[in-house]
Amino acid sequence: MPLSEYDELMYLDLSNPVPYELEYYDRQSLKEIKEMALNHEYTDASTISEHLLFLEHLADKLQQILHNEESAGESAMVLRENLKEIKNLYNTLNFILNGINQAS
Repeated sequence: MPLSEYDELMYLDLSNPVPYELEYYDRQSLKEIKEMALNHEYTDASTISEHLLFLEHLADKLQQILHNEESAGESAMVLRENLKEIKNLYNTLNFILNGINQAS
């Protein structure tokens, strides 16, 4: 029995999974946050807190995707690198936030 077009697409997706990549808007947000940190543009705790929350949510999302990909036997090397970058950025923002809180 021949496969329908939908079945063929499903078969192709399962037989050759595409590794997850960050969405464009997430990559742009990470880039902007990193640039703000490197350029010492953070001056208020509320902006840092918002960005920390964004990083937490993104890390949680990627951690779940990483778990799913590893369960499917994928290596997910790029995903691990993204998570490492997010964790480093999170630690940097925490350091900046602690400095702002101590100064006030």
